[in-house]
Amino acid sequence: MDEHAEAVDVSLIVPVERRQSDPAAIWAEYRAGLDALGCHCEAIFVLDGPNEKFAAGLKALDAGPYRITVVSLTRSFGEATAIMAGFEQAKGQVIVTLPAYFQIDAAELPKLVGALQTSDLAIARRWPRAGGIFERIRRGAFHGLLAAVTGLRYHDLGCGARALDRRVLEEIQLYGDQHRFLPVLADRKGFKVAEIEVRQSPRGVTASSGS
Repeated sequence: MDEHAEAVDVSLIVPVERRQSDPAAIWAEYRAGLDALGCHCEAIFVLDGPNEKFAAGLKALDAGPYRITVVSLTRSFGEATAIMAGFEQAKGQVIVTLPAYFQIDAAELPKLVGALQTSDLAIARRWPRAGGIFERIRRGAFHGLLAAVTGLRYHDLGCGARALDRRVLEEIQLYGDQHRFLPVLADRKGFKVAEIEVRQSPRGVTASSGS
């Protein structure tokens, strides 16, 4: 029997854009996080445009007990489109998105996924968060403006780590830069959104950016 033929509980989608870490290093981190979940998982890497070097690195990965699917887009469409392309391949009831570079400590994945017991979408807030004063001011201004416009208070919408029930993406079609505003869109659709504090990856401190 094919070890990958069992039902999938969690589908990990990794959009691969211009910023990326070594595929072997990032997969080792994420594989450890999937191991900690203790369920049947798959990983889907979506290359947002041609990326021969990263694609070659993916082919050399030790998948272990997991099925790895690689989706290659003909050109760069952006993270939102890459996520939706990955979702079209996803078989799990739970969808997890993570960036192709170190952003959160993957050991925190069980905490993020566990939050779905009481919510439909769990978004990560890196805490404590590294970064200079200018970045903190910029981040605060962005989230403050968003709160003033929507009435919703979030702290780290630049973080690409999310866990969600697949129903969320079945009802919300993302495009452009909408991935950042998925919590707002989900709230408007009546889904329950939770913001979960997770440890920032020490390997990603210098690469940290976003709102």
